[in-house]
Amino acid sequence: ARMKQQWTMTISMPVAFLVLSYAAFQPMEIKELMPALRSTWFALHIGSATFSYASFAIAGGLGVQYLTLMKKGHAESETRMKQCDYMTYRMICLGFLLLTVVILSGAIWAEQAWSRWWSWDPKETWALITWILYAIYLHQRMRMNWQGKRMAWFAVIAVICVLFTFAGVNKLLPGLHSYAV
Repeated sequence: ARMKQQWTMTISMPVAFLVLSYAAFQPMEIKELMPALRSTWFALHIGSATFSYASFAIAGGLGVQYLTLMKKGHAESETRMKQCDYMTYRMICLGFLLLTVVILSGAIWAEQAWSRWWSWDPKETWALITWILYAIYLHQRMRMNWQGKRMAWFAVIAVICVLFTFAGVNKLLPGLHSYAV
């Protein structure tokens, strides 16, 4: 069964608007890339990060949908809630895999650029915190068989960590990744 497109549009349009608004207020001038960024790892690292964060954001939106459907309590909501729970899990699996690629490609790239795999830069540290948070989600889902309401809340709350890793770190914690502001 397919999820109704109405809900998807209700959530995705405001989120797209917010993301595009954020992008619109970023500096527009084109600058020469610093030497450390001129790497074959650039596309893999940044592309994986983008799709990882997007997967987590979708999972968070599905968590909100699950919680909203739960409050309605209709018989038809039960099937849709199960779909949301399953899709949340799938999106988090995808995001986790891609975030693993981000961290590993970043470590390899950092070793080539600065002769060290890890520097505890705020962005690296928060990416690791995010990775651990979603590893806990997957552990609870697979080993403890947690599903439903508590995992929906987990997905919603975890998006806050993703948002901080994506934008907050750049604005509040200077480091090697501060050029991404």
